[in-house]
Amino acid sequence: MATKATENWDSVGFLGVGPEKTGTTWLHEVLSTHPQLGLPYSKELSFFWQDREYPRETALARLTNDDWHHQRYRRYARDRIRRAFRYQRTTARNPGRIAWDLKYLLKTHDEDRYLSLFDFAPDRISGEISPQYFFLGRPQIEKIRRLCPHAKIIITLREPRAWIWSWVRMHVQKSGYEPGGSQAEEFVERKMAKCSFTQALKTWTSVYPEDQVSVFFYEDLCREPWALYGRICEFLEIEPQDEVRERVHERVNLGRTIDIPPNILSRIENGWRDDVRELETLLGRLPEEWHATFAEV
Repeated sequence: MATKATENWDSVGFLGVGPEKTGTTWLHEVLSTHPQLGLPYSKELSFFWQDREYPRETALARLTNDDWHHQRYRRYARDRIRRAFRYQRTTARNPGRIAWDLKYLLKTHDEDRYLSLFDFAPDRISGEISPQYFFLGRPQIEKIRRLCPHAKIIITLREPRAWIWSWVRMHVQKSGYEPGGSQAEEFVERKMAKCSFTQALKTWTSVYPEDQVSVFFYEDLCREPWALYGRICEFLEIEPQDEVRERVHERVNLGRTIDIPPNILSRIENGWRDDVRELETLLGRLPEEWHATFAEV
């Protein structure tokens, strides 16, 4: 006899697992308003990643530890408090959101907390977007499959030169180091050493059936966002919503433009060429922007 928890895990209908800076915030925003879907209030629950990095994480750790992960919780708490004071009437009319915030911030990390962050309405497909999942190892992905056997896996990818440089640009802005300096070079080396798109995709497709995994490209989002939205809806077996057409075309999390220094550009192109070649063999198609960068592929 199935337990309530088992039924809830079976009801997790999709996971967005594309890595950061591939359009995942856009994906969360356009899907979260769809009447046939049920997403948590916050993007990046990161449950399965936290299982590996911060097992049994407590509220005390979230509110006191100083690493980037725990700082994210404190930023969320400050933002919610500011909004509560600024929009007092709206906050008072939404006690469900207050309860959700308290569970998100205060409950100890475990399966019960994760499931409690979904409403599992019978007329909606539940799911979440957590970029940290893409590069998980096989044991973690096998756990996801065991708990969420019916989930459809949405993977968003971005041409590697632009993807890595988006990361470097963010760290340049936050840390103030030189775009082409040794710190930037070290960051690129670390990314290339542990972030193979091809190997990560192979792991996901070796654990989940091919018909439950679909790859979408950031370049298609930039070029034809409505068409991409439609393909994602088709994959999830839901109807596109004309009401979000304007939102679909909005760009989110735009960073400051910084030209890629030649030394960084060369390192990315040379270091990622084989991975791109193998990825195209695996998928059968890459956007034209990938070929413009990796001309020898």
